[in-house]
Amino acid sequence: MFERVLVPTDFSIHSRRVLECVAYCPEIKEAVLAHVVLGGARALSRSRRA
Repeated sequence: MFERVLVPTDFSIHSRRVLECVAYCPEIKEAVLAHVVLGGARALSRSRRA
């Protein structure tokens, strides 16, 4: 099994539930969170121009 996992999250209730499940896996020693933003880089560049 894996000791380190990447957990994508948007901090929704579903993402939090996944993180709770990861916390109960005894093999996992480290969870790295990746905050997912809808729209990606194009949305960010548009919001900076406004």
